[in-house]
Amino acid sequence: MKFRQVVPPRSKHHLWSGGRAESESTRPLRITDSRRLTQLLQVATSIDSLSEIIGTLCVDLGFDGFILQAQVTRFAAGEAEVFASNAAADWRELCRNFGLNASGDPLLKGLMDQSAPLLWRDAARYHPALFALARERGLGSGISHVARGRGGAWTIASFVTRGADADAEELLLAGSAITQLLTNHLHDAVTRISTLRIAGAYDKEVSCAAHSALTARERECLSLAATGKTAEAIASVLGISQATAVEHLKDARRKLGAANMPHAIALAIGRGVLVALR
Repeated sequence: MKFRQVVPPRSKHHLWSGGRAESESTRPLRITDSRRLTQLLQVATSIDSLSEIIGTLCVDLGFDGFILQAQVTRFAAGEAEVFASNAAADWRELCRNFGLNASGDPLLKGLMDQSAPLLWRDAARYHPALFALARERGLGSGISHVARGRGGAWTIASFVTRGADADAEELLLAGSAITQLLTNHLHDAVTRISTLRIAGAYDKEVSCAAHSALTARERECLSLAATGKTAEAIASVLGISQATAVEHLKDARRKLGAANMPHAIALAIGRGVLVALR
């Protein structure tokens, strides 16, 4: 599954300060509240809406654009490749101009064997012509971060400036801790969104027999589990034993063909089998 490139409009407003972005390259960095950042990204229900949020955050941080690349492998349902950007030039197209496919992307290759941020000036030593062209197209300087998950999943977030001078470099370095934090949260958001998208696509390919086979009680238990309730809490709400609640959840997971409970909930959401409970 591949998502199209997203180029959201440049926002003029801050999500964190409520004002206009300063014009100086030394504008202050405001994203320091991890919990608030989580809540903000939780609003995104698609790669498009996530991109709009990232674009606004970039303005707040003083950057001129972002490039988001991710590969999220989820269960047996498939693999999602994500690419989104509001940068001045299409990074993938620049790479193709030099015969570099996805596996040859210098940002990807540079980060697959390290956890530290990758400054574009360092990557440029190995691909000087590519990065020279990038600068001509408006991608002056950049810093890229990687976040990794289970099953080989990864997310690379790059933050770019038009300028390539010392001030731009200072901005990238000064904000590196914050942009790494943002990358970690973006990986979680991409994983969540991609899981729901894959669940929906997978659902179209499988029989509806499992859906129709779910009993009313199994759907109730699954719906309560989706709200974060434990088996003990589910049992209390429904007036059944904890062992019975666990058994219903196991049966629902088996019928849905899910690898685990989060997968079952994602599939249930994608298929619309959850029920509203008072």
